[in-house]
Amino acid sequence: FQQRRAFLTVVFDLIIQQELRHVDPHFLVAGQQAAQIPVKADRLLVERTAYNAVPQIERVAAESMLPAARVRALWTLSGLGRLRASVVRAAFRDAVPGVREQAVGLGAGMLGSDPALAVPLLAAADDPDARVRFCTALVLGSWNDARAVPALAAIAARDGRDRWARAAVLSGM
Repeated sequence: FQQRRAFLTVVFDLIIQQELRHVDPHFLVAGQQAAQIPVKADRLLVERTAYNAVPQIERVAAESMLPAARVRALWTLSGLGRLRASVVRAAFRDAVPGVREQAVGLGAGMLGSDPALAVPLLAAADDPDARVRFCTALVLGSWNDARAVPALAAIAARDGRDRWARAAVLSGM
């Protein structure tokens, strides 16, 4: 099994290096969803400004069974400059903490264009996952809004024993 996997990795790397420049973006999105094509496919979608693939990429972000594919789709949309707030809001509600963690960072970057993203961002301070709360503390620490203080206080109260969480909370004070 490992030999076959190593062989497929080499084959995909060769295909990507030589052929993906000419491949239909819809194929790249399908590979992204199946997590069969390495991250280079995401990079090619962004480099090509494959705007025609945005609906498919949004579908991957919302419906893929693989959390890694959902995260890659979010970042690909961001790289294309086509990440919509509704897609980020859905990522904030994802069942997988790693996807929510990425939503925190992406949502923070969109607060200027969509202030309504503050609601799920502030709610992330009470996320059941410590990494999501940690990322939220880092983001809230650099956010110039009075609503960040109670959220940071909630994180400090819940995670104050962890030195990294303390550092993240204190970074905003």
